[in-house]
Amino acid sequence: MVDYNLSFRKPFSDFRKLLIGIVVNIIPIVNLISYGYILESSDIKRGEQTDKMEEWEDYGGFFVKGLIALIISLVYGIPALIVGAIAFFVAFGPLFGQLIVMDPQKVQMMNAEKFFPTFAPYLLAATLNSCFCYPNTNRHICCTSCYSEIH
Repeated sequence: MVDYNLSFRKPFSDFRKLLIGIVVNIIPIVNLISYGYILESSDIKRGEQTDKMEEWEDYGGFFVKGLIALIISLVYGIPALIVGAIAFFVAFGPLFGQLIVMDPQKVQMMNAEKFFPTFAPYLLAATLNSCFCYPNTNRHICCTSCYSEIH
């Protein structure tokens, strides 16, 4: 059983480690180290929760784990990107075709509020993808035995 109180307190148990994580996470590409550290610090693969964070020792190992997790997340996202691209072009292809052949003055006079109901499902899909698919991918990465053997 997950102790959510412990899960929310754990990152704040050691301010030095939290500060290192914040600084590392701000820098592009280097933030993969933070991603690997987060995966290593999660207690999912161990099966029991602890109140202590991992030490920031193996930066190279954290970077490799973060890079592998990023690649796996991108691979998991490919089907969603394909379906989204097809749906986008089916829905907006005729609209963009009309805009291309339309007089520029008429395009400027068009009301943008007409197009929001068309974009709303895509905004909802993007939100659901980021809220549900991405964390589940990370959980799957942590739970697989082959990931825990990567050094």
